Amino acid sequence: VLVITILSGGLLGWIWFDTAYHLEAQGLRYHSGPVRGFIRYESICKIEVGKTAWIGTRPALATRGIIVHYNTYAQVYLSPDTNERFEYELGRRVEKLEVQHHV
Repeated sequence: VLVITILSGGLLGWIWFDTAYHLEAQGLRYHSGPVRGFIRYESICKIEVGKTAWIGTRPALATRGIIVHYNTYAQVYLSPDTNERFEYELGRRVEKLEVQHHV
């Protein structure tokens, strides 16, 4: 029981302290504990701002973040520090980015 508690606490700590998103030269890199990924800018077609995804890939710690749609049917949910700044910076890197805001 003690081992399970320590391992669970370690995993939660890893996720809590290791969640980040980086807008790099070629694409968006994200990581949250063991969940990691890279999305090339040219594959991103749309973002939904202020919406929460309850299923799928969610390297995020908060609700009302950003859903990034890429390739044909793939999506990832992110919760950056500020949605507005992330939207602005991503928009500078992605041509013809479709943005949908949710209240």
